[in-house]
Amino acid sequence: MAAAVVGPWAAPSPESYRRQLLEERQASSCSVRALTFGPWRQEQEGALLACSSSGWSALYSTKQLLQGTGAPQPTPAGQVQLNGGQTTTALDWLPHESTDAAAPGLLLAAGDDGAVHAHDWRSLPEGNAATVAPRQSYRPRGCGSGLRTLTVSGGAVCAGGSRGEGVFVMDGATGQLRAQVATGASGSDVGALKGLHSAQQPQLLVGDSSGTVKLWDLRASTTSAALVLAVAEDSSSGTGGAVVAVAVDAREAWVAAAHRGGQVQLWSLRNPSAGSRRCDALTTTRLAQAAPRAITFDKHSQVRCAGGRVSWRWACCCCPHA
Repeated sequence: MAAAVVGPWAAPSPESYRRQLLEERQASSCSVRALTFGPWRQEQEGALLACSSSGWSALYSTKQLLQGTGAPQPTPAGQVQLNGGQTTTALDWLPHESTDAAAPGLLLAAGDDGAVHAHDWRSLPEGNAATVAPRQSYRPRGCGSGLRTLTVSGGAVCAGGSRGEGVFVMDGATGQLRAQVATGASGSDVGALKGLHSAQQPQLLVGDSSGTVKLWDLRASTTSAALVLAVAEDSSSGTGGAVVAVAVDAREAWVAAAHRGGQVQLWSLRNPSAGSRRCDALTTTRLAQAAPRAITFDKHSQVRCAGGRVSWRWACCCCPHA
């Protein structure tokens, strides 16, 4: 007797089966490209937004993420597409011109489409996946490829291009291009950006694939760097000491840079050479375990690095712990 078939069923077509395999393969090979924290809907709780290479971004509750190792796998509260399905490569915040301390500002998302999209954080949906229309978009003239890095300084939106395009500095209110900052060497790509806010004028730290780190004055009439931080060439690794991350402490007195070859350097912005626009590193160390991918200062002005599954804390003697 032939087995009964319950309900309508049809064998999947070769094309639908192929599409399903490609989607599963893409989902399993996705990598996180950008992260940021923001406020949650409830008080005393935060949110984490993680953007993957698939073009989708997932919104998580930090309360759920901090439940411990024995807790169930965290599930996103919402999934969105910030750049119309293009990969989001960098995130930052553009503060509101408001006295409301609870206003988180606009979420900026740079991506492979060569634009920076500004989103209202509180309009990001929860639950169902959706494509979110930006409140405003910044499309710098002359950008022929995707944007890789992003930061904000003094109301200016600064986005780093690739293929030697340098940094596009745009007005945060109008989106107009103010300037295009060159990198350290011709054809080098921007590897890291960091905006400084406490000085009399907005400034920008730029690290690139040539191994150069420069400090730019965004209000100066000239396009020359205000200060060049000397970076040693990393000939042993064959990577040229490309800069992968830069950081500045809370007082904006110290700068640290991480390089692809595992080198970490520290500078003081308060003691450049007399009459010179060059500032030599006060100390240098090499991390032997793995190349650092991220760098920051903690509240004690100690340098913290992370790379792969390894993290380090570097308490250098010349950096005051206060």
